[in-house]
Amino acid sequence: MALLSLGKMIRFSVLAAFSPERFLREDWTDTDVAANRERLQKLRSGWGRSFGSMAYAATIGLLIGRIALKEFGSQPWSEMLVGIGGGTLLLWGAIALRGWDIQTNDGETLVEKVNFWVVRQACLVGTVLTIVSISWSTV
Repeated sequence: MALLSLGKMIRFSVLAAFSPERFLREDWTDTDVAANRERLQKLRSGWGRSFGSMAYAATIGLLIGRIALKEFGSQPWSEMLVGIGGGTLLLWGAIALRGWDIQTNDGETLVEKVNFWVVRQACLVGTVLTIVSISWSTV
């Protein structure tokens, strides 16, 4: 696998997100255009779902944090503990993901589904808790 420069990776990422047909024309790594188109669609769909999940988690975290501030006032120790819990879950979600060692050809086994679900939930809850701790502060 050849390494690409940062500039090329940014360019290809933007093309993949916003100009999929142009991305496919410029992809020299795969000669099976139909399979590559399907993989790119799955990638773009995953990016969209993850962006939606991020926006949802941020909104929920902001609402909970502002409600906590209104109901309990500033609680530095509680804010800190919630922030540490959120950061810890984010780290766990980032490093717990299993990859090649459990991957199958279609990626649809129960083990793979559970793997992704647990990691996603850890990241979502971690994001909510981190944003709660930030929005709970009186700033």
